[in-house]
Amino acid sequence: MKYFLFLLSMALASPALAAERCDGRYQAAAAMIDGAISRYDTVYSGGSHWHRLDHVGATLDLYRLWRGLPDLGMRGLEGDDQFENPFDTDSWAEAIAEAVELVENDPSGSSSEPERLKAAIVLDLATSVRRPADWWRAPDDAANPTVVQYTVARLAAERPLLDWLQTIITASDTPWSLAWHLDHGGQDHAAEYERLIADALDKYMAGRGIEWAVAAQLFWHQGTAHADALGRIAKDIEDKVLKCAASPAEYAAHAAGASVAGRYTGIALDRERMAVLPWSVQSVLARNAAMMAMARGGAAEAREVLERLVGITSEPGFRGWLNVARTYTAMSVEQLIEIHRGQELDSKSLRALNLLSVDDLQRLVQSGAFSGWTEASLLHGIFARLVALGRAGEARALLPQIAGKTPAAGAKIAIEEVKESLPDDVAMALVVSRTPGLSTWIKEGSRRSYQYYDVGIYYFDVHDSRELPKAFSAGGAIQGDFETWLLLPQKWYRFRYERGITWSAIERIHSARARWNNNPEDPVPAPAIFKSRSRQSLFGIAKLAALDEIAQLQGERRLIRQVSLTLLRWADSQSETWLKALLSDRDLVAEVLHRVVMLNRYESGGDIDGVPLGKRAFKLLHKRFPRSDWAKKTPHWYNGRQVDH
Repeated sequence: MKYFLFLLSMALASPALAAERCDGRYQAAAAMIDGAISRYDTVYSGGSHWHRLDHVGATLDLYRLWRGLPDLGMRGLEGDDQFENPFDTDSWAEAIAEAVELVENDPSGSSSEPERLKAAIVLDLATSVRRPADWWRAPDDAANPTVVQYTVARLAAERPLLDWLQTIITASDTPWSLAWHLDHGGQDHAAEYERLIADALDKYMAGRGIEWAVAAQLFWHQGTAHADALGRIAKDIEDKVLKCAASPAEYAAHAAGASVAGRYTGIALDRERMAVLPWSVQSVLARNAAMMAMARGGAAEAREVLERLVGITSEPGFRGWLNVARTYTAMSVEQLIEIHRGQELDSKSLRALNLLSVDDLQRLVQSGAFSGWTEASLLHGIFARLVALGRAGEARALLPQIAGKTPAAGAKIAIEEVKESLPDDVAMALVVSRTPGLSTWIKEGSRRSYQYYDVGIYYFDVHDSRELPKAFSAGGAIQGDFETWLLLPQKWYRFRYERGITWSAIERIHSARARWNNNPEDPVPAPAIFKSRSRQSLFGIAKLAALDEIAQLQGERRLIRQVSLTLLRWADSQSETWLKALLSDRDLVAEVLHRVVMLNRYESGGDIDGVPLGKRAFKLLHKRFPRSDWAKKTPHWYNGRQVDH
């Protein structure tokens, strides 16, 4: 994700743009915001200790900015694995009090880097999320509070930093902190969030610091009774920023609050208002605006939002991620061509293109919109589908275009030794049998997305198959991809692999001690891309999907079956009498039978009259060409897997 955010910063308006507008006065504040939000998309910059100790230094830098104190540069501190947990040597109260003292009362920056790092780690380890959400205000009401939590509750009543930091970590744990659309209104803990908003607003209005205005905005949720007050505060601060009349602290407050308040203020779709924000906030806003529009299920509205976001940024990584949604909502092949022309194709978009008819796939390729491995993958898939569908002449005509093109996943197509005299169907079936990995399933291997690594697609794609998997038959694979794109909890497992979790915010949820949902993988409803009748769907890809053709490719027109049948019938006809066998190309006929046996090794092409195709080819080979080299290479027959995958 860090790589994605770095790339996004190259295209979205950077801190320098705000600096140019306002004589550079906001550049340092923007860097502080980026230091905090770029880690987990929240103002609270710590909370995950999955691999090593995390810390909350970036958030503490912001707090000091809002308190009018010098920048200690805590966001850039890095520890090592040898850091000793101070709770092992000092009392909890002493360690926490020392950390709070350093942050609140080091006006000259006299503390050392090790002391600052210790403070940033201690405050991250000390603060925590529990129920009720404002548990530290009444710790006896919390569920099984620890000694450290009792200590934090006592000190938070006396030290504003600890009270504010507990509020901020709680805000980082709301459903909408991960994705706005996960807030459906009527949350189980809405009353607790309302108390926190009210408390933060009271403190802000009482002059206790703009950091409390930020805290209040971070709890802005659907249905809150404080929406008017939150909106007025957001507008007042933003107006000052747009006029370059805000202080750096106010600029940072606007940027931090906008990461959540932007859901209600419409800032994400306004180029001018987005331009003054740090790149990390722009990323949060743009991504959430896209997901929010798609989660509502109104394809027309979603298309409008997505197109406006395209106009705001042209960064390749973000564009590829955004184009997944644009692919789902496209209403025509022409729209798909323009969406992907000259753009890097995300693996989810490619998976969706698998649902198109072979004719529409050819239109995509002939448009010139694709190149490199993507073009090669499409061409190979088109070729295989044409062969399976009995359109061998068209497949043969495609060979010159395929020559020399090798996809990332699969081998170079074997066309060099195809005899011109062979019938089209036999020649093309032979090409398929000679080319490892040639499949009706179009994929490019496992490409890492700029934003995250969808391990679910990787684990799916590593299953080599000549056939289009059954998961594509009714659009199930695409629905799962869509729910993953929306970051819905039931799909979080697709970010998990042997070394951790590939989306840092979800990793933090899994590594935390208590969370907003006892079972964070409970399903969250999502719009159905494919309904019982595709014409009823609001998503264009459902209308473009050639489900009848897909059904053929997964049924009687399976590639292995069609190739095996074609080659078997030809080999049988060439050698059914001793005279035909004598006059035929004996080596080629024997090779063809060998190819059928091997083609059925891992996946079955089915049978004829109850006899597996691999067995039938094996018996013909050893009966009619027993002394051939191909017979020696074929000591066994096979009938591969017949289960869905």
